[in-house]
Amino acid sequence: MNKRIWTITAVGLLWTSAYADGCVTMLADVSGGVTIADTATAKAQDWWPVQLLQCMAPRKVLALQTGAHATLFFPSSGVAVELHGANRYEIQQDTARPLANAPVPERKALNAMFREIQLDRSNLSSAGVRMRLPGPSAGPLPLEPHGIVLSGDAPVFRWEALPGNPHYRFQLAKSRAEVIYEVLTDRNELPLPADLALAPGERYMWRVDVAPIEAKMTARWQDFVLATPAARTLAAQIDRELPAPDAAERNLRAVLLMQRTVQE
Repeated sequence: MNKRIWTITAVGLLWTSAYADGCVTMLADVSGGVTIADTATAKAQDWWPVQLLQCMAPRKVLALQTGAHATLFFPSSGVAVELHGANRYEIQQDTARPLANAPVPERKALNAMFREIQLDRSNLSSAGVRMRLPGPSAGPLPLEPHGIVLSGDAPVFRWEALPGNPHYRFQLAKSRAEVIYEVLTDRNELPLPADLALAPGERYMWRVDVAPIEAKMTARWQDFVLATPAARTLAAQIDRELPAPDAAERNLRAVLLMQRTVQE
């Protein structure tokens, strides 16, 4: 069987002629109960919930429960495939094959720029930044920045205010082991000192808590990365060409901008 792999080169993204289990599609949008397995006859314990922006290989099988929806993006053909439950589909090179009595999925051509998205098996681990806000945390809810930050201005950190006017403990880090700035404040927003410049394209983490300075912080870290000038230019181009994007297009936009930022 002639299989393929995405290969990064100095001039862009190319198909090569041999891979074993590489990804061919990305889950651009999902709602409701959607699980994945190696075969349609897999045992119950071998089905796993999918995740938004997950990359998937051929021959995997998606099972959608009643009312569930999934959008698969295939960069090789530049199309999105819409799946609805309750049905099962087998992933192929450029489509999803209906199983049993499932209807033929809807296909939608997407803007050509989305074909630049690189697929891998890492669920964006190369970018290192999640597109969504973190779950519940022990500290105040962080608001911004998160994900990819397109503004060219220095970031201002904001979080939900807690009752009682507490003092907040803020930390900014390059990794969990490398805190580069820490301060106490009685406000729920914080600009960085003028002499602390953050580099575009580099991953940062921040968190805020009400723990005293000598105590261990338990709040969850939130990741972000400042967009490069090239990514900001691309964002403006996408927004001109897609003034009213649907959910899948918004997610793919975020992926494309993140990958453009970390490559520069």
